[in-house]
Amino acid sequence: MSIILNYAEGTDLSKPINRILLNNTDELKDFLSALRLSRENRTSNTVYVWTSDHSHDDNEDSESETKEIVITEDIVLIESIVRRVFDYSDCEVYLQEYSTYEDAYTVALDMREGNPLCYN
Repeated sequence: MSIILNYAEGTDLSKPINRILLNNTDELKDFLSALRLSRENRTSNTVYVWTSDHSHDDNEDSESETKEIVITEDIVLIESIVRRVFDYSDCEVYLQEYSTYEDAYTVALDMREGNPLCYN
């Protein structure tokens, strides 16, 4: 029972995405706390995109286009979302960093491409 964190660190989009294996939800929470602490004194702005294939209900459709996507400058918001979920075991989570909301929303729109509500 593990968690795979796909972490696109930094706003340089040419950098590879890190795949980090975490043993449990506590390690995910620790990772996000450490990230928040490392970013507290940074002067550059970062927009985060967070999503996962986590399901609260085993019968729930686990297609990626049905999952929530969070776009925010506030890493504390992402931390609070993760803290509310009892267990992220056996899932993949995605955390990406962008320099603008435009870039973040473009990626989020691409993630929703299969959803019938994606376009007018």
